[in-house]
Amino acid sequence: MKTAILHDFILQKGGAERVLEALLEIYPECDLYTIAGSRKIIDYPQKSLMNSNLLPQHYKYLIWHYPALIENLGNQLEKYDLIISSSWGWLKSIPKGNYCHICYLHTPNRYLHGKQNDYIKNPIVRAISKPVFNKIRKWDLKTGSNPDYYITTSEYVRKQIKELYQMDARVIHPFVDIEQFKPIDHISQEQSTSEYYLAVGRLVPQKKFDILIEAFNQNGKRLVLIGDGPDRNRLSKISKLNIEFIGHVESQEKLAEYYGLAKATIFVPEEPFGMVNIESQSCGTPVIAFAGGGALETVIDGKTGMFFDEQTPQAINKAIKKFEKMIFHQKICRDNAIKFSKTVYKKQISSYIESKYQDWVKISQN
Repeated sequence: MKTAILHDFILQKGGAERVLEALLEIYPECDLYTIAGSRKIIDYPQKSLMNSNLLPQHYKYLIWHYPALIENLGNQLEKYDLIISSSWGWLKSIPKGNYCHICYLHTPNRYLHGKQNDYIKNPIVRAISKPVFNKIRKWDLKTGSNPDYYITTSEYVRKQIKELYQMDARVIHPFVDIEQFKPIDHISQEQSTSEYYLAVGRLVPQKKFDILIEAFNQNGKRLVLIGDGPDRNRLSKISKLNIEFIGHVESQEKLAEYYGLAKATIFVPEEPFGMVNIESQSCGTPVIAFAGGGALETVIDGKTGMFFDEQTPQAINKAIKKFEKMIFHQKICRDNAIKFSKTVYKKQISSYIESKYQDWVKISQN
């Protein structure tokens, strides 16, 4: 069974790239294709469709070029029996061919379906780019049924796949390294004595850190922000002295320590899954999250965290006041996170892929 794995971009290390690494462990002899990638991110031979010497931020200006690249890629894939695409909206669209295509769709393309304003803040740029996005959106909808089978991250995304592409999907949640992200032994099982609240993620507009910062500007409590990105300078300027920017933390061990010592991790965006929420619970720390997206499937209200209903500073501060009157336990948070281990993930996804490939073989022979 000659196998190829496709991953949209390999330009930063996030949850999607950890999923890719797990797939490469399951299929160590596969060929790996990407629109653009770097072996500094994942040390595995990569076949890039574009010049990988461009800076990551430049690729968003070449979006109009992607459909033609992806259509042409189909000709190179006919030598494979099995194609596994790990995609957030691009390489899922490779043409149908004489191969079984199973797509792990992290999310439908957010640029194209309802989230463009979160990514492009300048109204003039939005207006200029609208015709391009409309054309690509039509292409995306047309090619959404190209995969033979879909796997996805959450029920939240499964419903989107059904609505947009009229395709069913199997939910297999992503994983965290529960051996790396674990509670700190020397702190209490209750988080009430911790000194700070924590937020983790790339500092980009769609993560809505500005809303969180405004909440803590108002309440005066200590907030620690871990992550870096193009929005850091703007966010620093609007922050008061109770808000601390740590930047990118290279070591997972150090990140786990920040999680373990926090009162709670606060999660504002509506994400397809929300890996941060699981990492926090795996370290025994509860989560205060917006009641939307994958968080509703990973946080147990009142036991491993709590929700707020609106992405506003007022709603966040109301939730914090309620949270500080409650008690949360490390073990309950940790036990919930263990369900999202790498071992569980690899077993589920390898079994599903093998089953669906055999189904495809039977269908193609008839």
